[in-house]
Amino acid sequence: RGTTSGFIDLDYMISGLKKTELLLLAARPAMGKSAFALNIATNVAIKSKIPVVIFSLEMSKEQCAHRILCSQAMVDSRKFENGNLEDSDWEKIAFASGEISNSAGIFIDDTPGITVGEIRAKCRKLKLEKNIGLVVIDYLQLLNGKGSNETERVTYISKKLKQIAKENEMVVIATVQMSTEAKKEAQNANRNQKSYKLYGTSLKGSSQLDQDAGAIIFLTKKADDPSMFRLINLQIAKQRNFTTYEDLEVEFHLPTQSFLYRRMVERFNYVKPKKKEAEEVKKDEAKVIVEQQKIL
Repeated sequence: RGTTSGFIDLDYMISGLKKTELLLLAARPAMGKSAFALNIATNVAIKSKIPVVIFSLEMSKEQCAHRILCSQAMVDSRKFENGNLEDSDWEKIAFASGEISNSAGIFIDDTPGITVGEIRAKCRKLKLEKNIGLVVIDYLQLLNGKGSNETERVTYISKKLKQIAKENEMVVIATVQMSTEAKKEAQNANRNQKSYKLYGTSLKGSSQLDQDAGAIIFLTKKADDPSMFRLINLQIAKQRNFTTYEDLEVEFHLPTQSFLYRRMVERFNYVKPKKKEAEEVKKDEAKVIVEQQKIL
C-alpha cells in the first residue's frame, strides 16, 4: 500500500500514493485542483513525515506558502492577506505554523520559465540531500519542454515526469488542464445536474499523458452552498491495474482553500430539483389550488 494522501476513501480506492507513479489531477478552472494538490502535499509532509517539493509555476513562493498555512489553520486566506484576523485566527495560525515547522519539510520552488529538465536535476539533488518522497507540479502545461508544437511538448514533458518518478522512486503529482471540449461537456452536465464520465483523452495536450499516468483524477463540481462550501466529485478516470471510480465526494471550503472529508452530503440538499421533478411539483401545487377553490 502507498503513502496516505490524507483522504481516507481516496486512499482506499487508489491504494495510496505509490512510489514511481505519476498522478494527474485535472479540472475546469476554479474547481480547486491546485488547492487539492497542496492539501495532499501538506498531509504527506505532516502526517506521513515525508519531505515534499512543490514546483509552483502559477503562484509565487509567498502565495503558495500563504495558501498552505491558511488551509492547514482553516483561516480565511483573504482575511490573512488583509491582516483582518481575530485573536482565535492568530492562535490557529500559530498552531498550524508549528505543525508545518515540525513536518518532514515542504520545499517550494517558483522559478519562472522552469524546464522539465531543470526539475529533473533539482529532484535528483533534493532526493540525495532531503530524501524527497513527493513532487507536486502546478501545473504541467506551464512547463517548458522540447517540441515544435503543443502536442510534442506535452508528450516530452509527460515522459520526463514519469522518468523522474521512476528513477528517484518518488510520487509525482501534476495538475493538468482539460481539453476545451471536455470542459464544456462537464460544465453543461453540472448545469443540468447530470453526471459526465471523463477519460484520459479528456486531458489537454497529448494522449501520452493517459499512457504515462498511473492514475488520473478529475475534480468536478456537484453543488455549492451559502456558507462557501462546494461539493466536489473526485472521478478516478484511470488507475493502473485497478478499476475506475466515478462518485467520490469531498467538500471544498473556498475561503480557506481546504478540502475536507466529513460525509456531510446532507449539507447540499438545497440543490434545485431536476426539471421533471420541478414540473411535477408545480402540477401538484396547481391541483391543491383547484381543490381549495372548489371547497370555497
